[in-house]
Amino acid sequence: MRQRIEEDGSIAYIYEGKDLSGALNKLIAHDPFVLDCTLFVNLCMTLSLRDELGDERLNELLSSKLGGKFSLDASDVNKLLEEIGLKIAVKSVNQMNKGDILYIEAVNARVFHPTATMNSHNLVCIGKNPAADHQLMFQGFERMEPSTLADLKEFIVTLAKCNLTYADLLTMHSNSKFDDVLEGEEFSCKQAWEEIVNKNGREVVSNELDFIKDRDMRGIYDDSRIEMPDVLIFPDMNVVGVMEI
Repeated sequence: MRQRIEEDGSIAYIYEGKDLSGALNKLIAHDPFVLDCTLFVNLCMTLSLRDELGDERLNELLSSKLGGKFSLDASDVNKLLEEIGLKIAVKSVNQMNKGDILYIEAVNARVFHPTATMNSHNLVCIGKNPAADHQLMFQGFERMEPSTLADLKEFIVTLAKCNLTYADLLTMHSNSKFDDVLEGEEFSCKQAWEEIVNKNGREVVSNELDFIKDRDMRGIYDDSRIEMPDVLIFPDMNVVGVMEI
């Protein structure tokens, strides 16, 4: 199974062959093995499905449903999940039930904080809280307390307002030539960079880029002096989908 870095900086794992089960074993044994939270959930689903079906049946599905090609993403995982009556589908919040898995992300987060780890979250619905007007509560895979979607929205917007880290700044500068608007975003990387320069001034941005180039990599995730322009901060989040029976 090979690793590929997408244009938005996300990681993809792709396999082509006849032994998906064996490829999964090699993948999880590889050191280093890099996963973001979405890949982690997709991998857990795929491994659980393998435990349910067995190696031989999983490899048969690879051939019959996927033509011998598999990507560790929601689309291909969905095709495998159909075998046991599960699917990844979009629901409105009021349709969610205990046990549903929800993915949320801050609007424009991948554009202006491309190296942050808290732009998006996979959450499990743990039911309603009588003490919070019977609102649905969600538990993340990170170390966080059960929260309502309103609390999570406030949390990710607060993070979005923080200054860019030097890692964000370097990545944004590298991506500033791209005109395409990523799915779920409002700005292209090029437009976002122009807003950053307009907000902070070309000289300040240039000085910060020069500053981090002269330092060792240990300071790469320190906050820079580059402030977020208000136009890029959205008090909202994208609800991408949930897993339901």
